[in-house]
Amino acid sequence: MILDCEELSTIHNCYHRRSRHESRIVGIPFHPDQIKQRAGAFGQTLEYIEGHAVIQRLNDAFDGQWSFHVKSHEVLGLEIVVLGKLCAASNPSVALVTHEFG
Repeated sequence: MILDCEELSTIHNCYHRRSRHESRIVGIPFHPDQIKQRAGAFGQTLEYIEGHAVIQRLNDAFDGQWSFHVKSHEVLGLEIVVLGKLCAASNPSVALVTHEFG
């Protein structure tokens, strides 16, 4: 799983409404060493965070009580567009569910 910086920002904004502890952990900026780059289409350089760093962040914030599922995907030329569903709940009475394209 690789999420781009915009997707991580969206996830953070959703979590901002959650408890202070969870929001504080998810909202910590990634260390510059964790922000990777790769060549994109049309000569662009894309920044991303590797999956293991995102997984660790979610584990820390939600005590491992989260899941991610690919709901659908579509091949568009040289790109693959994925609809993912992230569910998280460290408190059984409050759950977060968000759907995002990436």
